[in-house]
Amino acid sequence: HAFLWSQAGGIQDLGVLPGDTVSLANKVNDSGQVVGSSGASPSYNQYGILGLTGRGFVWTQANGMQDLNTLIPANSGWALISAVDVNYWGQIVGQGTINGKTHGFLLTPTNPFLR
Repeated sequence: HAFLWSQAGGIQDLGVLPGDTVSLANKVNDSGQVVGSSGASPSYNQYGILGLTGRGFVWTQANGMQDLNTLIPANSGWALISAVDVNYWGQIVGQGTINGKTHGFLLTPTNPFLR
């Protein structure tokens, strides 16, 4: 499982999205937002880097782990499979598919200061 460590709280298990068994955290920003992937099984790519193809997530202390696909319009055509970075403003970048083709994405929150 993905986890978050802090000096004050120690290790906190972030869990998995419903129906999944594995999660992998990629980045945490200064506000404590964590992004990553949740899915069925991790694998190594051709460079020996551990990854997880599943559903991208964002985790916050207030809302827990949320599937990024539920935070975008349902008719967008996107399937967000991995979130790899989150910045100070809460913008999330990652990998997804649209119309059957793999692309990078950038999600910008409508109000980045309400985290």
